[in-house]
Amino acid sequence: MTGMLPVEAYYWDETGLWRRLPYVTGMLSGACMIVLGLLTTSEPGMTPLGHVATTVLTGLIAGFIFGATWNVSFRPFHRRLQEKMYRGGGMFTAPVPTGDEFDRRLTCTLRKQGSLGISGVLYFGQLGMTYVTHRGNRAAHRRGPIRIPYSGVDRVQSEWLPLSGIRRLLYPTPPSVLAIVSGDQTWRFVVPRAAEIEPQVAEIVQARV
Repeated sequence: MTGMLPVEAYYWDETGLWRRLPYVTGMLSGACMIVLGLLTTSEPGMTPLGHVATTVLTGLIAGFIFGATWNVSFRPFHRRLQEKMYRGGGMFTAPVPTGDEFDRRLTCTLRKQGSLGISGVLYFGQLGMTYVTHRGNRAAHRRGPIRIPYSGVDRVQSEWLPLSGIRRLLYPTPPSVLAIVSGDQTWRFVVPRAAEIEPQVAEIVQARV
């Protein structure tokens, strides 16, 4: 079965999150250390001004080190996790559904209300698309396959995911979304390079209606 995107596409920092995280995590960790340090008592013989200066300097240095090592520590782990999701197996198993002949797959996340996302695989068959969630999702979010017949699809479009709260601070660019519209219902799948995937999906829909 052919993947709509190569696994390398999921490593690409499309949103700029990994470029910004070192600064955000460094500032937050440094600020927390400064606040905690100011709430503690000073060393014997240290003046109040000296305690404040030492605490601030320590927090700044610790925040810089934490931010500088963030990507080195966590980016490889995230890449391994992305590859496991792409390859499938274990908690990331999304079995190929029955009832159709499927020849393409797209690893993505179904966007629900609010910030909830349910990871899985969108399969492309001869009659329609079928979304299957990963086994690793919470039991409440593991549901039967979602079937989207090609005959009911009105349009396929790429969008940007609206951001709010702390997400605006973390993401320089919003994640891209592939939206499939059918009547009054819209399925939104978070996937890298949605603008590149959109014409491919639209071509499949038109060819197989």
